[in-house]
Amino acid sequence: MACGFTDFCDLSVACDYTDTDGDTVLDCQEVVGCQDDSADNYNENATDEGDCNYNGCTDTSAQNYEEGANVDDGSCTYLVAFRVNMSNEVVADAGVHLAGSFQGWDPASITVPLVGYGVHEVVLQLQIGSYEYKFINGDAWGADESVGDCGNGGNRVIEVTGDMLTSGACFNSCDQCAGCADPAYAEYNPFSVTADGFCLNAVAAGCTYEEAENYDATANMDDGSCEFSSAGDCPGDLNNDGSIGTPDLLQFLSVFGTSCE
Repeated sequence: MACGFTDFCDLSVACDYTDTDGDTVLDCQEVVGCQDDSADNYNENATDEGDCNYNGCTDTSAQNYEEGANVDDGSCTYLVAFRVNMSNEVVADAGVHLAGSFQGWDPASITVPLVGYGVHEVVLQLQIGSYEYKFINGDAWGADESVGDCGNGGNRVIEVTGDMLTSGACFNSCDQCAGCADPAYAEYNPFSVTADGFCLNAVAAGCTYEEAENYDATANMDDGSCEFSSAGDCPGDLNNDGSIGTPDLLQFLSVFGTSCE
């Protein structure tokens, strides 16, 4: 039916039979739209090809980047490392846990393992946005921290904009734990801020293994210099009686075939 012709009896209506692109569909009846049924904006009524939208994560730095996506749908996720310094706490037998608005505030579902120097860390994938969270010294409410005015109602707050790492502040605080931040001392802790009374023993490098030939009793930091004798003057004297004989052979046979793992 021609465009503008709505009633076969209405011969007074001017009809338009224009088909500019020659596709047998009149110009006034053409519908421009996406004709790919795998696209998010597919239009089954489209007669002429239009732009197609493929929703997904378009940020190449995100963990779930989708190469074929051309419309960002806000689903991008990023690595966020949550750190807390427990150096001033006695860690509960249940360990350290993390709860927050990103997981329904469950105090027992996310364990935060120790990574060193009293610092515990866990890495999560989160979308861009603002989140509140807190650490728990254990796995139940009542053992959770409260950071006071530096947070929101006692909770910590993080604004995720991409891959991030929290500061590793002290449990129950937004500040770094007091400690020794001088690597020249044995008490050095790279996650602490220097405070009086923490840097006590200057580093004395040397061999700290008593079994080594060059063991240094004054050393408090091993420097990898230890030397071990590969064999004695009489390597076959297993019972150390000064001679190699049947008793040594029997001692060898008594352990022959035993796994050393």
